[in-house]
Amino acid sequence: MAEVIVSSFNVRGLNEPCKRSQILSLLQKDKVSIAFFQETHFRSGKIPNLPPKTFSQWFHSMHGSASKGVSIAIHKQLPFVVSASFSDPEGRHLFVKGTIADTQITLANVYAPNRGQVQWLI
Repeated sequence: MAEVIVSSFNVRGLNEPCKRSQILSLLQKDKVSIAFFQETHFRSGKIPNLPPKTFSQWFHSMHGSASKGVSIAIHKQLPFVVSASFSDPEGRHLFVKGTIADTQITLANVYAPNRGQVQWLI
């Protein structure tokens, strides 16, 4: 199996087309296979157009307001087969289970609150 490159970004909002384009260009340049995004600020039911040109699989956990939110993007050339996913309604965590070349993996993206992290984790 080829090298799998994973990156994580606190994007502080991905609703602006210019910002999305810049980040996707950076991911392509760095040959990222799996990208984790925190603070996407996508609203439930209002995900912007994310073309599958480079990343063909997108998973999101969103909140009703334009705050919080996490996403995971999988490169189109990574043979990832999804078996299950779970996200919370607060847009704070996202788990995606699947396989890459017959190897089971679970991808987890967690964005804890700025205050009260210990209580949130318990």
